[in-house]
Amino acid sequence: MAAVAIALFSLLPLAGAQIAGAAAPTATSPPTITGTARPGADLTAHTGASGGPTLTWHRSARVKVRGAAIAGASGAVYRVQPADAGRYLTVCLTAGRGSLPACSRQTKMVVPAITRAPLISGTIAQRKALTAIRAVVTGAKRAAVTYLWQTSTDGTVWRTARGKGAAKLRYTVAAADVGKRVRLRVTARNGGGKSDPAYSNVLGAPADAPQGGGTPTPTPTPAPAAPDPLAISFPQTTFTFGQNAQVLSPTITGGQGTRTFSVQGTLPTGVTFN
Repeated sequence: MAAVAIALFSLLPLAGAQIAGAAAPTATSPPTITGTARPGADLTAHTGASGGPTLTWHRSARVKVRGAAIAGASGAVYRVQPADAGRYLTVCLTAGRGSLPACSRQTKMVVPAITRAPLISGTIAQRKALTAIRAVVTGAKRAAVTYLWQTSTDGTVWRTARGKGAAKLRYTVAAADVGKRVRLRVTARNGGGKSDPAYSNVLGAPADAPQGGGTPTPTPTPAPAAPDPLAISFPQTTFTFGQNAQVLSPTITGGQGTRTFSVQGTLPTGVTFN
């Protein structure tokens, strides 16, 4: 009888406790990610869970490693940041308290981000050197950065420059470049793809055309000068027609050019006006 009591007592803890060493429950299906892993783009997490599952986005520099959680990134939509460039992103779902997270597959490596364009300086004259301060590229350690000097006659259509060093930070102006606009184009590429291009300031734009393709400010047209006033006066204002008619000569002052005069009214019979 004593042996039976001991056996029952040893089984009691198993009724409400988890067996030591057993794995915690895991979310049944991991989430999936749609979207392009490019700075500024939105990624969306899709889950089959209901009831407000907990999501966390993670950033990692290594393949198949979840990495650290991104602060504040817990929604279904995540906007890729420049700090993610050259990294891999994962989203994890926690179905409930005490459960282990189920994580998605990693995205492709996030495309590099050009956070500051290059700055160029120099004079566009044959055999003169133009120099550039390199661009700032986030994720540059894992990316190939390419520079290309370009020229344009109108600021709209750009072509590769023909001088020496067209793919370097120092460029020697060719004879064909004189009188044209010049700029430097930069792109960056890694395993995830190619960045959007960025462009330097423009050298050689005409003084009356602002850099950047803006519209020049028109020169105002001066208003025409007002004509000089014309004054006509007669020696008297009452005229008597008849035997003692007078010849009246008006005095004209001011005005320019030829003037034509006319008399309004009806003249007496036999009276003419010359």
